[in-house]
Amino acid sequence: MVRIVKDILYTSIADVDQQNCYLDLYLPNDDNNSDLCEKYEQCSIQSSRRKVEDVANQNSDNPEQTLTLEDYHKNFDSYKTEGFKTSPKINSNNGGLPFVLFFHGGGWRRGGRAAWKHYLYFDVNFLVAFLQHFVGTYDNVGRTLASNDIPCAIVSYPLTEASWLILLVETFLSYLQCILFVALFSIPTVGLFTLYGHTSHHASFSSWYLRTGDYDNYYIVKTLFLVIVLLTNIVTSTIFIVKRSEFGFRVNQIVCYTLVITVAIATAISTSTPLLCLAISTLVINQAVIFSNRYKRSGSGYEAQVTAVAEAVLWAKKFSQESAIIDDQQLFLMGHSAGGHLATLSALDESILTHVSCAFSDLKGIISLSGVYDLQCLNKPFLRPAYLYPTFGHSSDGWTDASPEHQAKKISDSRLMPKFLLLCAEKDFFLKPQSYQFSQTLDEMNLQCKHVEIPGTNHFTIITNIQTTDGSPLSYVIDFINK
Repeated sequence: MVRIVKDILYTSIADVDQQNCYLDLYLPNDDNNSDLCEKYEQCSIQSSRRKVEDVANQNSDNPEQTLTLEDYHKNFDSYKTEGFKTSPKINSNNGGLPFVLFFHGGGWRRGGRAAWKHYLYFDVNFLVAFLQHFVGTYDNVGRTLASNDIPCAIVSYPLTEASWLILLVETFLSYLQCILFVALFSIPTVGLFTLYGHTSHHASFSSWYLRTGDYDNYYIVKTLFLVIVLLTNIVTSTIFIVKRSEFGFRVNQIVCYTLVITVAIATAISTSTPLLCLAISTLVINQAVIFSNRYKRSGSGYEAQVTAVAEAVLWAKKFSQESAIIDDQQLFLMGHSAGGHLATLSALDESILTHVSCAFSDLKGIISLSGVYDLQCLNKPFLRPAYLYPTFGHSSDGWTDASPEHQAKKISDSRLMPKFLLLCAEKDFFLKPQSYQFSQTLDEMNLQCKHVEIPGTNHFTIITNIQTTDGSPLSYVIDFINK
């Protein structure tokens, strides 16, 4: 069993959406952690309430209130914990538990500590959201580590945003995947409904062109497609209204949206082709809302992302010292894909941690799964505007400076550095070569590094496998932490 505390605000960064500055805490479920969980749950409730209040008061005359890191720890000071016993299952020189900060993947522009929520409420991609929820990314990492007596925090960080053209393409592709998802789940129902219309002579079916006896196969297929499109739009509208706070919608915006949809429905019904008009009008309205909502959100550069990593390290140090059950000398950074890049970069570029008065010596180890170590690999026609430009700017020198491969070559004293575990997927053909190259560079710089290629995995399955049997990704992670 695992104790989980959701939505802990670990920092507040200027000009950054506060929703991207939260983490979820996973602790082993034993008597030693019960009081600690309860006290952090109180702080989590306070910060969650504040987050809801911020959404409700975005347009008020009062300045926006935020719960800063200092406010958070002031709240925690009244819950100071002492006298916790330590778990006997962890090898620790100081007798405490190790602690892992995990940073999610998503190409620096997508994802979050609960990846499915981002794809449902931000990208509005039903198919990807369902798959992410089904495999449990990245909740699976926190649960597995905590169940093996390794406390863990799954961290969200500020996301960058691409140009309007890239957003337009991504919005279109996300909608196609929504249609596919709805089709897979609705074809049996729609098929039965259409078959009933085929045998029915009820006037309402005739007026909606659902009675197929007088039409050819093309018309039947077209009608089925329009019904699926309409169902997709209905589900999207329902999510907008029911989960408006997740999208940051205010009440007046939802009212306006409802009125526009109502007018569109009334107009479409009065036409000679109501199904077609309904599908098109609701499609245009919903996708315009999604595109506008994404476009108006100002993306952050990677500077804000590494600042968030540093602030998370600072939070983890304070949490470790306050908890008294965690060894503050055993702090590990772990990340997948873009998160692996941020974790390794923060451990190699000293300026990142010194910004919050931390140092390399505060980190015990770095764990990267299918990380990006040389950004020049993204210097390709489509990848540049999708990933490099929004996150790292237009300068090739900037891409190099933000590459762990480059920063590793600048290390002068390896004795101060943490150890590294690099895991790459056998079928991750794009990133696997640079994983081997980065491992070689670390070895040349006399940095302690272990590199493992995980058989039978790709870029995604390397993080979705929650098994801890020998040879699995998390088995290497646990062994690396315990040594």
